[in-house]
Amino acid sequence: MEVAEALGARGLVVAPGRREGRSYEQTRDYCAAALTRVFEGAPNDVKLALEPIIPWQSDYLNTLAEAIELMELVDHPNLGVFPDTFHLWRTGTMLEDIERAGSRILGVHLNDARGDEQHNCLPGDGDLPLVAIVKAIEATGYRGTYDNELMYPGNLVTEDPANFAPVVVVERILDAMVAVLEPALG
Repeated sequence: MEVAEALGARGLVVAPGRREGRSYEQTRDYCAAALTRVFEGAPNDVKLALEPIIPWQSDYLNTLAEAIELMELVDHPNLGVFPDTFHLWRTGTMLEDIERAGSRILGVHLNDARGDEQHNCLPGDGDLPLVAIVKAIEATGYRGTYDNELMYPGNLVTEDPANFAPVVVVERILDAMVAVLEPALG
């Protein structure tokens, strides 16, 4: 956190690890104690955001509700959540959990998903109701940033290098984000 402060970063995103043989409750309590210790000596102007991720990537902190539970257990004003629509849509409670997270949302990964694919896709290229999700997030009072983490199999870069050149990918992401955010933010 000191490095983040020295770099002028306002926050860090923390993704969960593995339970390593612990029960969910033991892992939650272990993480709460660790986060409490981190905040004891942390700079006051750097925030930590918990990012729940999909079960096939981690066996802990898979829902926004679980991240909120941990956040409430630690009970520090600089601890919040960082929802990723790709990871959270499958939980079935994402919209309700967003409302519960409220002002503790510190950032949003706006990613789309198709079926059971293990890679996200550009906003608007999948099945998620992203406009409704953004509206729900904005209804909490959130006025922060939305970003995109486009993931794709590496072989696409070698099979179609012109379509996956960095400048082309950035332009595609920008166009996709604008197409979702303009109608959502109206």
